[in-house]
Amino acid sequence: KIMTGAPLPPGADSVVAVEDTESRGDKVLIKERVSPGKNVGEVGEDIQKNELVLEKGEIINSSELGLLASLGYDQVKVNKKPKLGIIATGDEIVEPGRKLKPGQIRNSNGYSLYGLAVKAGADATYLGIARDKKSSLKKLLNKARGFDIIVLSGGVSVGDYDLVKEQLKSLRVKTVFWQAKIKPGKPIFFGVKGKQLVFGLPGNPVSAMVTFYLFVRPAIDKMLGKKQIGLKSGKAILMEDISFKPGRRQFLRATVDQSGMVIQVVPFPNQKSGVLKSMVKSNVLIVVPPEIEMMEKGEEVEILYLD
Repeated sequence: KIMTGAPLPPGADSVVAVEDTESRGDKVLIKERVSPGKNVGEVGEDIQKNELVLEKGEIINSSELGLLASLGYDQVKVNKKPKLGIIATGDEIVEPGRKLKPGQIRNSNGYSLYGLAVKAGADATYLGIARDKKSSLKKLLNKARGFDIIVLSGGVSVGDYDLVKEQLKSLRVKTVFWQAKIKPGKPIFFGVKGKQLVFGLPGNPVSAMVTFYLFVRPAIDKMLGKKQIGLKSGKAILMEDISFKPGRRQFLRATVDQSGMVIQVVPFPNQKSGVLKSMVKSNVLIVVPPEIEMMEKGEEVEILYLD
C-alpha cells in the first residue's frame, strides 16, 4: 500500500488505485490490467533540476505557496507591504451612517481609496477626516509619519491648495509637482519627505479613484517589487463615436467585452467626475491622447484594465 505522492518501493513500477482492487483476507485482487508506469509520476515531471520555479517580482498566492512548500521552502524573501495612510479632508465631509445636513457630503473617498490600496497589496490604514483647520490636518499627518505612503483626498484644488500646501511644507514635504494635464484628475499633488511619498488626490470621487490607479498604484507596485508596474494595457475596438475637447490626456471609464473574436469596448455614458456608479460599471479606462478631438466607431483604442 502506498500513499499519493510517496516514492515507489524498490521493485515496483506501477500503482493501482484502491477503488480498482478488492481485499480478500491477506490477498488483494486487482480488477484491471496494469501496465508499467501506470499512476506513476516520473522524476522531474513537475520541476526539473535547476529549473527556475518563481521569478523575482511574482506575487505569491495559494498555488505558489503550495509549490514552495512541496519543494521544502518554509521561508522565502519577500518585499514588505508598503504602509499607506489615507486622510480625507474637508469640513463638509461626514462619515457613513450619520445624517446629512445641508451642504454636507458623505465620505466615500476614504473607503474607496482604502479598498484600492488593500487590493493593490498595501498595508493600508484609514486615518480619518482632516477638517479645514491647520491643527486638524497636522494632527493626522503626524500620525502618518512612519508610513511609506500618505494619500490625501481633497484639498488640492486651486481654492483649497494653500492650506494643504502650508501644512505639508511645515512638515518638510518637498513638492515634486502640483497639477497634471489629465482628465479626470487635473488637481493632483505629489511630494516627498525623505523616502516617504505624499499624494494629494482630487476630492471628486471618480477623480480620486482614477488618479489612485494612475499615480499611487504604480508606486505600490514598485515598492512591492512587482514585474507589472501600474495597470495592464491592451487594445480594443471602439463600439461608438466619441468626441473630446483636446488639450489634456483623458481616461474614459468603459466596459470591455472579451467574449467574441474581437475585444470590444463601450464608454460609460456619463463621464462626470462625481458619477461614482461609472467606476462600479466599468472594468477599463480608454486612453485618449491630448491632441485627439474624435474617435470613431470601429477604431482601435488603447485601454487600461482595472483589474
